[in-house]
Amino acid sequence: WSPAFAKRNGLARWGWRGGVVAILLILLVIVLVEPIVNSIIRGRIEAAVSAQMNATLQIDELHYSLPFSVSVRGLRLIGTGPDGSPLTLGDLPDAKISLAGLPHGTVNIASVELDGLTWFALRLPSGKLWLPSAGTLMKPSPPAGPDAENGSSGAVHVGQFSLKDAKLLVRPVGAAMDMEE
Repeated sequence: WSPAFAKRNGLARWGWRGGVVAILLILLVIVLVEPIVNSIIRGRIEAAVSAQMNATLQIDELHYSLPFSVSVRGLRLIGTGPDGSPLTLGDLPDAKISLAGLPHGTVNIASVELDGLTWFALRLPSGKLWLPSAGTLMKPSPPAGPDAENGSSGAVHVGQFSLKDAKLLVRPVGAAMDMEE
């Protein structure tokens, strides 16, 4: 890069303005791409839960931070009650997840922080407490295939798990199970 080359090719007149324009373009791309990336990640998380559970995960807000961090606000797990009707099983205002690396088959999570988890239970007319069992909530696992040895089993490994301000809320059958009452 000589001054003569820059002058011949019109680069000299851009000078510092070209650098400012380049930085503004990079910032614009980041601002436009972030919501798209967050939406894709939210969809993948919701689909992964639905694929492994007899329940639906609803996420209000998700933010991905480089390189491997996700924070979530307004997370609800909707399952089926004992009478077959939709039922809010759990509600979580805040969650932070840090991955140990990019997921390739097995997902290695460095840490999970859950703050304010509420898990719902029903008091049946018989007086018994109803909570969905793992067998009711989880879909059966497919048999291990040939990919199980190379780490693409779909398993999740968690290094550190933190649960803060959790509670179990028991309501009688027929009571509304939404948090907004």
